[in-house]
Amino acid sequence: MTSRWMRLRCVVATVAAGLGLLAGTAWSAVEEAGASTMSPRVAALLQAARDSDPLVRHTAIKALSNTRDPAARAALIAMAGDADARIRVLAVGALSKVPNKQGFDGLVDALRDSSKEVSAAAAAGLAALGDKRAVGPLVAGLGGARGRAGTALLQFGDAAVDALAAELRAAATRRDLAAKLLSQIGTKRADAALLAATTDRSWRVRRSVIAHLLQAQPAPKRVVLAAAADSAAPVRLVALGALAQMARKEDKTALNALIKMVNDKDVAVRIAVVQLVTDPQDPGFIKPFSRLLTDPELTVRRGAAALLVKIADISVRGTLVAAAADPDSGVRQHAVWALMRLDPVAALKPYIAVMTKKAGKSAALAKAVKALGKANLIAALGALRKHADPEIRVIIATDLGRTNSYRATVYVRQMLKDTNSRVREAAQRALKRLPAKPKRPPGTIVGRPGDRKAVQA
Repeated sequence: MTSRWMRLRCVVATVAAGLGLLAGTAWSAVEEAGASTMSPRVAALLQAARDSDPLVRHTAIKALSNTRDPAARAALIAMAGDADARIRVLAVGALSKVPNKQGFDGLVDALRDSSKEVSAAAAAGLAALGDKRAVGPLVAGLGGARGRAGTALLQFGDAAVDALAAELRAAATRRDLAAKLLSQIGTKRADAALLAATTDRSWRVRRSVIAHLLQAQPAPKRVVLAAAADSAAPVRLVALGALAQMARKEDKTALNALIKMVNDKDVAVRIAVVQLVTDPQDPGFIKPFSRLLTDPELTVRRGAAALLVKIADISVRGTLVAAAADPDSGVRQHAVWALMRLDPVAALKPYIAVMTKKAGKSAALAKAVKALGKANLIAALGALRKHADPEIRVIIATDLGRTNSYRATVYVRQMLKDTNSRVREAAQRALKRLPAKPKRPPGTIVGRPGDRKAVQA
């Protein structure tokens, strides 16, 4: 420890007094840079810059960067090519204080260093110099320099826009970085460059640019709608989130665009739509989602069936009956739940079929419902509310809660007095989902006139 502090004190004393303390010559690269005319002070600092202790090295190189001695500056440039990466990092960091062509060129060369620490220090140094000639080399260094090239480019603002706009057509990693940097620069010129690229021939360019443009709040409506109608599915996918957000705010144009995308030709887009649309109350969704019940992609069919439970429109009754026979149990179950909300008569046979395939208690309930011979599912479940098996009574209370019918409410309220606590809890949960009063006067037909025989509300 004592030796370390002695060496450090020698360096500090050299800086303060300008005295030569150490004999010997510097390494060959520095000699070529002009060591023959080097002052003893600089020679001492150069030797200290090779010390085994990092604090001594750092202090010596920092001192060299603060001197105006030409030999010191030449030495720093030479040290930027040292075999030891630790020396190179320190030397490159000091070159930002050498405001001449040699210092600039040294930093540009260091951007291509094999050590990311060195190239990062070079990027930071070029930003500190503020020389606009650095824009080109920094753009070329995007993706390396531990991300510092991008950070450095932000310091140049509009001066970097043209080079970054050209970089939008580069390799994927650099293209995305260029789009990100343009959006972060945020000037009118940068925004204009991004908007111009939204019509680029390459969908990859359009996708990168639009993805960053849509990060603005609120997202530019013109960009969102154009992206939603783009010929490339990856671009349409990028627009979906912003489009759904606009539709939730009752933007009719965005809503119509979103409805159109429900039946998109690309399966990835259709999957994203059924995942993003959480409350499809607009009537425009009814037909597109009903068509998805026959989609070849299982994820799409499941999502569409779940959403049709929320829509509950009588016009899709026939499609739901067909979906209740889907090979997938999830699609079948949601189709039956939707039918239970729409038409308890049409739901009866599909309900029995789905519950029978479940086996166990569900199959036992299906058998009991079938044995009753009733035409209305709500009436059948209500009649079984006192079934001997409490587990079956739990299923009955739960399924009555799915019907959204006041008639079911009457049965569920009676089940609140059940002797089994689990049945009572299921009845309480079901009651929260059911209407507190009739939605229509008793005897009204559910659906359109002529759809089928009257179904009691």
